[in-house]
Amino acid sequence: MLNSNIWFDGPYFLKGPEELWKNDMPHGVFELEGFTSFAVHPEDGEGNAVDKFLEYYSSWHRLRMAVAVYHRLFSILKSKRQARIKGSFTAEELDAAEKAVIKYIQKKTFSKEVTLLQKSEGSRGRGLCSSSSIYKLDPFLDPKDRLLRVNGRLSKTEISAGEKHPMILPKKSHITTLIIRYTHEKIAHAGRNHVMAKLRELYLIIRTNASVRQVLQRCVICRKMRNPVLNQKMADLPLERVIPAAPFTHTGVDFFGPQEVKEGRQIKKRKFVARRGNVKKIWCDNGTNFHGVEKELRKSLQEMNDDQEHAGRLDDESYRTLLTEVEAIVNDRPLTTVSDSPHDLQPLSPAQLLTQKSSVMMPPPGVFQKGDMYLRQRWRYVQFLANLFWTRWRREYLSTLQERQKWNKEKRHLQVGDIVLVKDDNQLRSNWMMGRVISTGKDRTGFVRSVVLKTQKSELHRPIQKLVLLLAVEEQGL
Repeated sequence: MLNSNIWFDGPYFLKGPEELWKNDMPHGVFELEGFTSFAVHPEDGEGNAVDKFLEYYSSWHRLRMAVAVYHRLFSILKSKRQARIKGSFTAEELDAAEKAVIKYIQKKTFSKEVTLLQKSEGSRGRGLCSSSSIYKLDPFLDPKDRLLRVNGRLSKTEISAGEKHPMILPKKSHITTLIIRYTHEKIAHAGRNHVMAKLRELYLIIRTNASVRQVLQRCVICRKMRNPVLNQKMADLPLERVIPAAPFTHTGVDFFGPQEVKEGRQIKKRKFVARRGNVKKIWCDNGTNFHGVEKELRKSLQEMNDDQEHAGRLDDESYRTLLTEVEAIVNDRPLTTVSDSPHDLQPLSPAQLLTQKSSVMMPPPGVFQKGDMYLRQRWRYVQFLANLFWTRWRREYLSTLQERQKWNKEKRHLQVGDIVLVKDDNQLRSNWMMGRVISTGKDRTGFVRSVVLKTQKSELHRPIQKLVLLLAVEEQGL
């Protein structure tokens, strides 16, 4: 930069007469209806400077403002007067900037059509090839602004001039995308039909439906309010659901406070383990309440002093809990003789008869056959009927679980870097937290079933059924 004369002195042609400026401009100068920009040389591989300028902006309003700034700048330079470049812009200035951009896009996209219409001035639509994408629109060049407009069949209707002869826009264009996005935001993220109706007041986009749908699908606000929670191909059933076991041997819990029931005028709580027997495995969510209880229990066990007596009268709830625990202990006493031999059967207890469970979760001893139905040993008869039930359960019910009733196809797996919305049933959808995926958890078949999220305040571990995909990592570069 220090060795560059252009940086300090400017282009060489500025030192010559003004009438020679235009002829001495560098190769690749493009005019955009009132403002001139210098394009880089094509051999540099940088492309058109005007296109780069237009694609730099992601907002239609900001682009119009930028073009209006250039219009005002060149107007000041042309008149050789001193004035402010920036400031409030009039509606006429913004309208001129909009038409300048649209005219440039039309010349770039429909160059053949514009050239033919210029040659056949006054004869609307003539000379166009039937294979042209705008042939059926009967286009013409507006003599006022030289824009390509539709010469449709609505000229006699009592509607605005923009609706009678809307400006033609291509399907695939950055400017078209900006205009659709701007209109969508202006009408408060309304649906596709509403957006198309609003666009037709001024523009006619080739294949409007597809263009609008593509833009609306990328709208993060609409995704936040409308996208469903994620799902994945249904997983195989866990082992605990396909093996015979007594009720509540394998169970799940979702903490929402003690389950209270009303007996007479009293409110009582359920005592699960004391009444249902020992539980082999419990599933729960990764809630902070369970983490807090785990820490509190460990702390209480460390502080417990078995030699110290805790005096005092129990309240009603604590007393009921004590009686329920005593009930479980009493029902756990053996009804038969306890043998010292490890080869003998475990003694029966009232709790086993009530819950069909034992403290060590042993399978039923012995082999039970149909002939046991006619013996006097009632317990063998009962056990045979129980085995008969599990056999029918395996043959008649278990086989019906083979089919996946839903979630039959593999979906896109969440990836590190995806932006998601965390479902919270206690909050309005607009208040759900957003987070970024920092790690994924896969099952043995390779399907992502849960992820770890980085939110504004903490890290969360959530299943995909509690998440809404807002912005995939591959879309964030757009």
